[in-house]
Amino acid sequence: MNTSQSILVPFSSSSQTAHVYLGIGASLGDRENNLREGLHLLERDANIRVERVSGLYRSPHMGLAPGDKTRFPFHLNAVAEISTTPKPIELLDRLLEAEEESGRVRSEKWGARTLDLDIVLWESLTLSSERLMIPHPGLSRRAFVVVPLLELNPRIAVPNGTRVSDFLGSLEADLRHLTRIRDVEWYTGQKIEAKLSAAE
Repeated sequence: MNTSQSILVPFSSSSQTAHVYLGIGASLGDRENNLREGLHLLERDANIRVERVSGLYRSPHMGLAPGDKTRFPFHLNAVAEISTTPKPIELLDRLLEAEEESGRVRSEKWGARTLDLDIVLWESLTLSSERLMIPHPGLSRRAFVVVPLLELNPRIAVPNGTRVSDFLGSLEADLRHLTRIRDVEWYTGQKIEAKLSAAE
């Protein structure tokens, strides 16, 4: 699924094509547009194609403490399934480039950001390096990733065979603060930011 007009070259499919799930999030600026444009930036690469996106979710900043709402505004989150041919580290570099193009500044760990792109799952691959871990090490602790991921694939499992749905039992508290605010049409470009700001 893709309605973007920003694709510059056609997708270059090959026998090495992998299906990868990305966690995407934003908490600064025009959050919805940041997410949409972040995926469009990725698709400018001939080796990346967005296949499907989840609905759009609203969640508080992870680890939010009392009095932090101004400093750490709410996040919009979704999960995207992509087809890609680059190696994992090469894809990571492309994600970081897209974040930088979106205006993200890495001033503090877990700080507010215009765009956050993370590799969540890469088929049956397990990888642990200084720069990248797959599956994402925070997957089981992040309702804002687990829920949209299950929306795309209810039976998905991590490489050790554990179903992602099994993580829900330990996320009950976080699930109470997670709100699905849009169906998948958010990716087509209709705006919600003004309505969300008015509701705060």
